[in-house]
Formats: sequence, structure tokens, C-alpha cells
Amino acid sequence: MTKAKNHLCTWPLMLFVLAFTMNCVASNSAMLSGSYHIASAKDAGPHVKVRMNLQLTNHGSAAIAIRRLTIWNLSRPSATNACALAVKAHGSVSTEQEFDLTRSEYAAWQHGLRPRMVIELAGDPSHGQSGKTVLRLSSAGRREVRQ
Repeated sequence: MTKAKNHLCTWPLMLFVLAFTMNCVASNSAMLSGSYHIASAKDAGPHVKVRMNLQLTNHGSAAIAIRRLTIWNLSRPSATNACALAVKAHGSVSTEQEFDLTRSEYAAWQHGLRPRMVIELAGDPSHGQSGKTVLRLSSAGRREVRQ
């Protein structure tokens, strides 16, 4: 009976430690959201060259520096761009990026699949400002370009 009582007492402590750890590990990268608009799409053989207008918003209280944007399909990165973007605390930034996508991935976007973007952050790792975060981009609401 004593062992069971001890286990019941340790669960709240373990949950507190887990919540505290998750809060410390969660950096400002978790405070990003984003939307996209397809500005143009051009046939490039088995691929489609897609020019995207991106709007990234920082909901956190510290500035975020971004050094790479990668579009992921279901199992692997499909297109990546090096960049140098700074998003101020509680601010947003617009950028235009071009990606080479497979026809099937672009077709999935046209049918409602939201693009998944891996954002590689630059900065001081001791302040939680480096690493990667994954965003599911939402459509900016404008009519998308059909190929």
C-alpha cells in the first residue's frame, strides 16, 4: 500500500517536471505561423517552378532569425532555399521564394493540402534561438495560379 501511495505522489511531480522542461525547450520557434500565396507556377518538365509569397509571423517576445526554408512532402524534403530573414518580436515579414516541386505535390496543394515548411533558425542555441521548427502554412486566401 505504501508503494502505491508513493507512486501516486510522484506522478504530479513528474508531470510538473515534464511541463517545466517542455516550456524551457519550447523556444520562440514554436511561436511562428505562416501563410502563402502562389504568385506563379511554371512547367519545368517533371517539376513545377513555384514562386511563393510567404508571410511569416512571430508571436513571441524575441526576434527570430531564419536561415533556411525547406518544403517537405510526406516523407522527405522536396525543395530548399537558403535565406536571411529576420522577424521582429510580435512582428511579421513577407518574402518571395521560388521552389521546384514535383507535379504531384503541386497538384496536392491545388486540391487543398497545406504545404509543410521546415524553418531552420539561426542564432544563439543557449537562448533557444537555433534549431528547426515545422509550420503547416495556410493559404493567404487569394486565388491560386493554376498550371
